[in-house]
Amino acid sequence: MTTATRSIQQGVYQFNSEDTVYWEVDTERRTLPADLDACAPDQWMWCFDCERAFQLDEARSGAEAHCPYLDCAALPVSFWKWESYRAFSGARIVPTRGRLFPLTAAA
Repeated sequence: MTTATRSIQQGVYQFNSEDTVYWEVDTERRTLPADLDACAPDQWMWCFDCERAFQLDEARSGAEAHCPYLDCAALPVSFWKWESYRAFSGARIVPTRGRLFPLTAAA
């Protein structure tokens, strides 16, 4: 009998001396989390792995999801809503399919 193992990633974000966020993510999960699954199919997303934008429906493949770009194998754990990317990066740009939107050089 074989048993399945899960890959869990844990960490802590310390924003300042008072604000700390603890997180735990199942890095093998191939289904969309509930908040993303409830989004409209044309919702713009941003992939943390390849730093490109896409519409959510492009990422869906049946019950599973993955980054729609052929050279990126990112799973839903790497997807951000476009609004979240903009809020974090300070970018005030319109998403475009295929264009790189680096997190560190957003403008």
